[in-house]
Amino acid sequence: MRLLICLFFSIITKGFLYAQLYIPLGNEANHISERAEIKSGNLFNSNYHSSTKPFTYESVLSLLDSTTNNSYTDSLNIVNFKHQAFFYIQTGKREHPILKYFYVQNAALYNVSSENFSLSINPIIHFAGAYETGFHGVKFNNYLYINSRGVEMQGIIDHKISFYVFATDNQMRIPLQTKLYGARTYALPGESYYKNFKGNAVDFFHAEGYVSAPITNHINFQFGSSKQFIGDGIRSLILSDFSKPHLFLKLNTRIWKINYQNLFYELTDSAYTTGSGIYKKKFGATHHLSIDIGRKFNLGFFETVIFKRDNNAYELNYLNPVIFYRAAEHSLGSPDNVLLGMDYKWNFSRHYQVYGQIVFDEFLLTNMRNQFIKSKNDPSWGWYGNKFAVQAGFKAVDLFKIKNLDIQLEYNLIRPYTYAYTNSALTYTDFNQSMAHPLGANLKEITGIIYYQPSSRLLIQFKTFTIHTGIDSSEDLSYGADLLKSTHKRLGEFGNATGQGIKTILTYYELSASYRLFPQCYIDAGFTYRRREAAVVSYNNQNQYWTLGLRLNCAPRNLMY
Repeated sequence: MRLLICLFFSIITKGFLYAQLYIPLGNEANHISERAEIKSGNLFNSNYHSSTKPFTYESVLSLLDSTTNNSYTDSLNIVNFKHQAFFYIQTGKREHPILKYFYVQNAALYNVSSENFSLSINPIIHFAGAYETGFHGVKFNNYLYINSRGVEMQGIIDHKISFYVFATDNQMRIPLQTKLYGARTYALPGESYYKNFKGNAVDFFHAEGYVSAPITNHINFQFGSSKQFIGDGIRSLILSDFSKPHLFLKLNTRIWKINYQNLFYELTDSAYTTGSGIYKKKFGATHHLSIDIGRKFNLGFFETVIFKRDNNAYELNYLNPVIFYRAAEHSLGSPDNVLLGMDYKWNFSRHYQVYGQIVFDEFLLTNMRNQFIKSKNDPSWGWYGNKFAVQAGFKAVDLFKIKNLDIQLEYNLIRPYTYAYTNSALTYTDFNQSMAHPLGANLKEITGIIYYQPSSRLLIQFKTFTIHTGIDSSEDLSYGADLLKSTHKRLGEFGNATGQGIKTILTYYELSASYRLFPQCYIDAGFTYRRREAAVVSYNNQNQYWTLGLRLNCAPRNLMY
């Protein structure tokens, strides 16, 4: 609280510093900006760093204004994005608003604009229906639906303080895999607690919001409850947006070729799963330093600590924005969970990007060396503490010289017991959900997305992943995939291999099309197929469903992971 008061006092006593609003994760502008960065052939932009999300409107505007060689569809996409960014650029104003007051701006149902105050209000609507068929012991079929209603508000006060609110009330009849996930974690993917609704559906509330302000010309402050994402991949092995929104304080410094982000956040202890009483707290902190090297290569370094104190207090030593967490942990004599690693990307030929991440949760140099130079039959091979994760990815835009045909391919490997710990309070989870890969650890994955935009209004996507993993055979044994299980339940000290356990292959395909009726309003249609094949036949299941829906001012919701 003292830190927040000091920051607020610093903000209000500064001169003219313009406030920042952030583009929601899942907004189509994220892909548009990443595509523009690759086509520009130039990483150097003091406002835009794609490895930390969400982006600010100002940074994406700066990037798009500097790009050339745009296709006709690109140009229309940029115009559509500028309609959303009307707080920062005078465009998108309608000649004939509805009833004089509504949709004065193309992208806002109602907005106020004055010298010292700007505000926009939009309704949130997501209605969709689906028909599911599948096999889980016996064949079944089911009708699914999504019914979400809510409101989005954002604005700027005195050019210095920005704010954002997104809140929805949701009822859903969910597919097979989401039911199984909810029964195991007491949560839905990306959400927290839910309750049953009319027997075979669920009801839950989703809310995000923040306030943000510049401290100096290069340092921005943000406080609220939302999601973050670090990396350039489909997945993030550092910090993903898979788990629920969490309370956070973020300081972001952008200067020259450097972007330095400090995140301090409050999480929900996974040990509480009953949904009754007040959930116990745990905490985390992340530093991420991103540096542009030359015009095409970016290198990032990060460190994260997850910790818990008996009095539910935040450890003040971890508020230091520059200290190494491992050093602080040692000086405290604490058992806190520290992760270290790096990420990288290289843009080349104005059409391609390679990227990746490396995460070290725990290791000893001798045992790590044995992992790679000794055979699996050696008794010192496969130490359980060789906990690391690796990602390698590739992007291509305008593939085969076809305008607006883009692909992204990615490989992820996560060793058993990575992100896990001796007790759930120090695992890399929030409300029983992984804060990195959705399936936790002990896996190898190949995943990819094809984007094709034949016109500015129509986007066609094909997503797929194949995951080789190993699942547990009992509650008293952990093969390393379930982050909520103590590492004391491990298979053994040595001999641990990625994919150990009941051999399981997960296969997923999704084909979808979204047609934009007007800014932020879409008709969605799609087909999804998922299959789990395990060495134990009773663990097998399969389902697929067809969807059709209407979506206004929100991102599509993925019912499976």
